[in-house]
Amino acid sequence: MQTFAFDTSAYMAEGRFLADLRAAASEHRLELFERDGRIYCFPQILRLEPQQSAIRFGRKIERRIRPSELVRLLAKVQKSPQRFKEQAFLDLLWRAYRRLVGRKWNGTDPGRVLALIDLHDTLTLLPGSDYAPEEFARDLLLLDRQPDLRTRGGERFEFPRGTTTKGIKPLIVYDEQGAQRTYYGIRLLPGE
Repeated sequence: MQTFAFDTSAYMAEGRFLADLRAAASEHRLELFERDGRIYCFPQILRLEPQQSAIRFGRKIERRIRPSELVRLLAKVQKSPQRFKEQAFLDLLWRAYRRLVGRKWNGTDPGRVLALIDLHDTLTLLPGSDYAPEEFARDLLLLDRQPDLRTRGGERFEFPRGTTTKGIKPLIVYDEQGAQRTYYGIRLLPGE
């Protein structure tokens, strides 16, 4: 009796898997694209793990890698209600921002621009923390879509651009249409 051996790691590493996944996504009218070694199916950011014959969804490892099955799973995730809590995320950013800018900022004047990459580094200091910069940038995009949101103390946030962000390493994410969104820094402002 002859057995069939399929090299899943090679299938994923050589790009055939991604081509099959794109074809399956197209059949189901699911927006899916690859940028910078990541697969975006908003709001999910996937990473191929060929050595494990798996795909990483954030912290979760998914071993069901048949493209048609994976597309069904992604479509289900996209249709389910969003579980991201913008207010809790903004409050977390506010607490980390306060620690990094120091006690000199009292919240009555605009705070200084803080590099988001530094904020991310602070949030991921604990050993075993698995919060990729791309996922952090995605969460910033979701927060950015709530411009009227305020911290519990009433402070507003802004993501400045231009000369105030010169020399700051950017965080890049891609939205549902594949458009690049770039974030450099954050500043907290007194509430009005």
